[in-house]
Amino acid sequence: MNNIVLLVGVCDVKGSTNIAQAIAFAKHNLNVVPINYRTIITKHGMQYFSELMIYAIKKFNPYLVLFSKCSGVPTKIIKKCTELSTTFLWNPDPKPTIEHVPEVIEHARNCTYSSCTSKSVAEWFESCGVEKCHHIIEGLDYDVLRPVELDKNYEATISFIGTKTEERDKYYVHLKKAGYNTKFYGPDYSGAEVVDDEFAKVCSSSKYMLSLNTYNNIPYYFSDRIIRLLGCGSFVFHLDNTGTLNDYFQDMKEIVYFSDENDLLEKIKMIEADEELYKSIATAGYDRVMREYTWDNTIQQIIKVINEK
Repeated sequence: MNNIVLLVGVCDVKGSTNIAQAIAFAKHNLNVVPINYRTIITKHGMQYFSELMIYAIKKFNPYLVLFSKCSGVPTKIIKKCTELSTTFLWNPDPKPTIEHVPEVIEHARNCTYSSCTSKSVAEWFESCGVEKCHHIIEGLDYDVLRPVELDKNYEATISFIGTKTEERDKYYVHLKKAGYNTKFYGPDYSGAEVVDDEFAKVCSSSKYMLSLNTYNNIPYYFSDRIIRLLGCGSFVFHLDNTGTLNDYFQDMKEIVYFSDENDLLEKIKMIEADEELYKSIATAGYDRVMREYTWDNTIQQIIKVINEK
């Protein structure tokens, strides 16, 4: 056994969280061998991928084989890898997404360890027969997502980053009608996904950032996007009807929660009237993320799970 981690995910696409995950493992003195399973399977087929995994495990005798969701991969491959090495199923997605790829739950059953970034999804995995599924939050890549200088091209009063949905459209229209300089970025909004340096520029050039989960009615679930927003030093307004975020960030101290469009406008007016409060909340939110929710923290938790066993 040595200090090698086989990271089976997507490290060959810009903006992929597996890249930050790999770097964080390296910061903990673990050498990462990335296995970009989607690219390998597309180019060479599933049989090649299966044989490659067995070869890599026998060659490197890794400390850990981490499977990042790996939807579409037959569980028999994961099961065989677990027979040969310590394996970990990392799931960053909410329940509605996993319901379309149920093999991921089967992967978790057949890995040595597993985790989900949502507490409710981890509990759901356990109800589906996973012996123990840990709740580990996806962290911030602070080397890329950080406060940067204002860029006039992205300057706005309030901005949002994410995929277009009917609910998000509703907030966009409401904010524009209220007279705010509002910009929404992402697929079907700006025409392209906003990642890495551009994500940081949007955050640092907007007075406020709007946080809307893909699903806003699921208790104990929130997107890691909020970690990224706060990690860029943004003042964040977050829609939280379930009260989930109360366990992570303090309302009116590190973030501001709202319940609907009208409540959002009222909260914006309140913050606009108090510049010192605006600065203190943005600073406190950033400080909390840097203390507790970076990729360094995430990797420490993964290693702790493995070593405690």
